[in-house]
Amino acid sequence: MNPKSVININNIFELDEEINEYLNNNLNTIIKINFDEKSDKVFNDFILKNKISSDIYLKSNYKINIDLISENFKIYLFFINCVEKSIEKISQSKYKSLFEPEYIWNFSICDNIMFNYPFTMYDIIFFPITYIYKCFYENNVNIENNVNIENNVNIENNVNNSIELIKTIIHEKLHINQRNNINLWENFIKIKDNKWEKITKDNEIFKLIKNNINSNFFFIDNKLDYKYQFIINPDTDYDDFIYIYMINDKKYYGNFVFNKITKLIETKYFSIDLNNNKLKMCNNILEHEHPYEIYAYNIANEIYKL
Repeated sequence: MNPKSVININNIFELDEEINEYLNNNLNTIIKINFDEKSDKVFNDFILKNKISSDIYLKSNYKINIDLISENFKIYLFFINCVEKSIEKISQSKYKSLFEPEYIWNFSICDNIMFNYPFTMYDIIFFPITYIYKCFYENNVNIENNVNIENNVNIENNVNNSIELIKTIIHEKLHINQRNNINLWENFIKIKDNKWEKITKDNEIFKLIKNNINSNFFFIDNKLDYKYQFIINPDTDYDDFIYIYMINDKKYYGNFVFNKITKLIETKYFSIDLNNNKLKMCNNILEHEHPYEIYAYNIANEIYKL
């Protein structure tokens, strides 16, 4: 999309037909960008499955399936422009096969869920509207309180702000591919770092980890600690396998935790104590808790530099 070609619209609600015609004529016809209406059910199913942490996964005023066009058409154009730029970057990269279907994108614009971080479930990318606002404005000041969006902000002047959004779009699209191509990514991870070991649900380690996470047993120095709570990262959560990291025959597991004092998410690693059926917090082994996250970050950064 060429921002210079954007038509002037004074009343968006009176011109739905004109908007649709404009978008249909200007978007690449092979690109399908859907704002998925079934995402509320997908997310509600996740909450029902993880009731133990539902109070920290969503706020009382949360929203799903926000109509971005009605919310702010300029922000919508900015977001679509970033998606198109992401596709352009992907099509030029050696990782193109990791994004199939490359031209089909499903989004749900949301607010006040999952700490207002982007995430994926099934084939849907959930994008917090505050995250898009933050990428759109140069000053990034009082984003949450900025209800009345300035109409004179020029999309072309926000090129630098689009960098983070484009990298995030690429990153989240990789998580969709990981979910659809588990064996491909298992081989990819083995080649990149064979210290990662995939553990399936029939393994005692898998049962230990899942039991601890679901029960929120938290041990620090062999003592129960109630400062932290295990939380799920939807991008790396699978029912039938997990990944652990091996160093000198010692096994470690990484997971997101919620700090009940600071109200922030932290990455923590745990040593696996099979004899006592415990996870014990230790010094962080890696920056990210899961190989899917590590390579989503690395590949997205590499693709953006093209």
